[in-house]
Amino acid sequence: MSPTEHELHGYWGLTRQAAHQAFHAIGGRDVHVTSGFRTVQRNRAIGGVEGSYHTRRRAVDLVGLPSVLGEILVHAHEHGAVEALHEYRGTRREHLHLAF
Repeated sequence: MSPTEHELHGYWGLTRQAAHQAFHAIGGRDVHVTSGFRTVQRNRAIGGVEGSYHTRRRAVDLVGLPSVLGEILVHAHEHGAVEALHEYRGTRREHLHLAF
């Protein structure tokens, strides 16, 4: 199920602008959000990079079918993404990081 703009802002902690951009980049596609805002301490604890967009409320991580993540990746920069990283780490699900 695709996240709503309200969920991206309210529940996942993105700024209103980042939530708006992420919502339009996702475009109603079937994905699940796995991460949004993180405190600096939480980001450090999970091995996130220093200065991460997550700590600035401007990043979201998504999982879903590879083809769906690929479609979002193609359109991410059209909606203001400054980072769009598509990763696969030997698991069944791919991960897409978007920062705005």
